[in-house]
Amino acid sequence: MFSLRVDETSKVNIKNIVTWVTVLVICNLVGLVVTIYGLLRPTPKAVFSESGDYTYRPVRSGENVVGVMIGLIISIVLLVFLYNFIRYAKQGVERSNMADISKGFFNLKNYFLVIGVLCVLMILLLLITLTFIGTM
Repeated sequence: MFSLRVDETSKVNIKNIVTWVTVLVICNLVGLVVTIYGLLRPTPKAVFSESGDYTYRPVRSGENVVGVMIGLIISIVLLVFLYNFIRYAKQGVERSNMADISKGFFNLKNYFLVIGVLCVLMILLLLITLTFIGTM
């Protein structure tokens, strides 16, 4: 029917968006590395000894593994959406190809969709928790 073209202003704006999303991806990757390090690092735990004193020993805590793994999986899925946006948007701007730019923004839309669903789920979880605390 009609064809859309990317003018210079749009190219500059899309490049700026790509730059900021790249910063977001780098910060997210640093957060993932810190999370994995925190999971693998032994933490001191207070242990009651036979003499009646508390001693601190480095212990790897396994209680957080499931929660951290779920968080890592969600973060990786979100990073894939952002990486695909960066790749397709940059490629589309360089080639002036609207199909690639459209694929990029489709991935960005999916990123915000997942973030929105996660926010709604967290709000519901908070409300349920507050409801149970209020009834006690």
